[in-house]
Formats: sequence, C-alpha cells, structure tokens
Amino acid sequence: PIGQCLLETVAGLVAAREEWHEAARFYGAAEREAAASGLRRDRADEAFLSEQVAKARAALGPDAFSRSEQQGRALDYDRAMEAARKWVEAAASPGS
Repeated sequence: PIGQCLLETVAGLVAAREEWHEAARFYGAAEREAAASGLRRDRADEAFLSEQVAKARAALGPDAFSRSEQQGRALDYDRAMEAARKWVEAAASPGS
C-alpha cells in the first residue's frame, strides 16, 4: 500500500508541474496498484488527485491520456517504483 500512495502522490506532483504524459503514466501505475490491493484513497487525496488527473486529461485529450495511462498500468511494481524514484530525484535536483 505504501507504493500505491507514493505513486498517487507522484502522479499529482507530476501533473502540478504540467508533465502531462508522465502524470497519466504514474496515475495508471497507481490505479493498477489500487486494483491489486483493493485499497481506495481517502477523500482528501482523491480530491487532490482527481483535479490533477482532470487537468492532464484535458491537456492531452482523452486518447493520448488513455495511451499514457495504459503504459503506466503495464508497469510492474518494481519498474513503477523505480520510475517514481528517478522522477523525484530529478525534480529535487537544482535547476529542475
């Protein structure tokens, strides 16, 4: 479950930075984890994430968003977590 929460958080942060394809991809990975775990996010997290996802969907259009989301759903847990780690490290580096 902690991985699911991490992926949800990263999806929201990526969207806040307007990295739309990556946001959709991380969202897809988070949704895959949610389906596997059966855990749903709480209302506050859902409100934050759904707003960010809506922005990404609007920016990309439904077809492009769906393609990127499916790419995220196709990632296994370890690859999704590694991608999230790399994104966070890059975002935290000076000049990003």
